Amino acid sequence: MSGAGKPGFGALLLRRVMAVVLLLIGAFLAVGGIYLLTLGGSLYYLVTGLAVAASGVLIWCGDRRGRWMFGAMLAGTLAWSIWEVGFTGWSLVPRLVGPVVLGLVLLLPAFRGVGQAEEGVARRGRGLATFAVAAIVAIVAGAGLHALRPDRVDPLFQTGTQSAVPDRLAATSLGAPGDWLHYGNDQGGRARRSQWTCSRSCRSSARRAMRRPGAC
Repeated sequence: MSGAGKPGFGALLLRRVMAVVLLLIGAFLAVGGIYLLTLGGSLYYLVTGLAVAASGVLIWCGDRRGRWMFGAMLAGTLAWSIWEVGFTGWSLVPRLVGPVVLGLVLLLPAFRGVGQAEEGVARRGRGLATFAVAAIVAIVAGAGLHALRPDRVDPLFQTGTQSAVPDRLAATSLGAPGDWLHYGNDQGGRARRSQWTCSRSCRSSARRAMRRPGAC
């Protein structure tokens, strides 16, 4: 900080860039969340997008409530992630890594309130303790909700998989009696290949016989 509690150029630039990034991310999530709702999807993305966008506006204005807004969103994302996939590590990674990295950036001194004195160690400690309590509550709430929901496979891991062949496909693959569904009426084409090989062998034998002296 420099002069009368005003941020330096570097801190102000970092704050502006971060605010724009949050606004863009929030807008993307909000628009995508609206579209997802029209398909009967989750409300999470719309709410999260609005919270992230609001955090970006507050941070642009130098209001420390922007960090609190983002922290609340992060706690909600933690609860939602555990509710969705439980404590499966690889399923939690894509849901939490991005928000956590942005949250760590917001802990930098450049994001302290404009016109406010430097935060003391005690105040920063209380802020971190508050977030730690919120994170614990989010973990407990997410785990409880996950335990109450029916068993469901994570959609990230069931794409392209199929537990059984559909009845229509199975019936079609069998075909009607007399239908040749494969080359040579054999899945490997072996019947047609054997016939072709035999035909070539017979023709070769006939040609050799014609070349012999006295052959008809």
